[in-house]
Amino acid sequence: MNEDQLKFAPDIPITITLKFSQPKTGISQYGEWYLYGCLCGEVESSFFASAGLNARLAGLGELKGRTLTINKKMVAEDQVEWEISENGQLLNITPIFPESSPANNVEQRLAVIEQKLGINQPTPRPSPQEIPTVQPAQPAQQIIPQVPDAPANTPVQEADTTPDIPPAKANAVEEILEPQEIKVGDISF
Repeated sequence: MNEDQLKFAPDIPITITLKFSQPKTGISQYGEWYLYGCLCGEVESSFFASAGLNARLAGLGELKGRTLTINKKMVAEDQVEWEISENGQLLNITPIFPESSPANNVEQRLAVIEQKLGINQPTPRPSPQEIPTVQPAQPAQQIIPQVPDAPANTPVQEADTTPDIPPAKANAVEEILEPQEIKVGDISF
């Protein structure tokens, strides 16, 4: 017999007979997976169940040999509801999510993914002998600029920073800047 993998399309019920009590499980880069073996008519098949479908199937108890009709219902654009019926009767199932499942432990799932990707691996800490010691800072020394080719005790002459102003303008500036006597009433300034 040929083994095919089933994929559930929205609003298309599929009737299967489960071959085992428990699914095969594992973890991939996308998270935990649940693989169920089944018969679809006379054809041996299998299907991967989402965490939600797996929890509903786990809520049924013993699965081996049970013939179920599974219907994937799209309740919203990105929200799925699984309807499971047996002998034409829609089953009211309380989902059971495995507590030991890595799917319930986000940190564990993240660690598995990081390990596979080789990121966030713990960095070994250096031993105390490998840690460099920091020397205290030395006091600053006063640096006195030296003028090239001049004896060390020769005073440095300041540069003439007076702007070149034509004599006519210089006189006008001096007249403005010369103190003038200002009288206000009997008081002179």
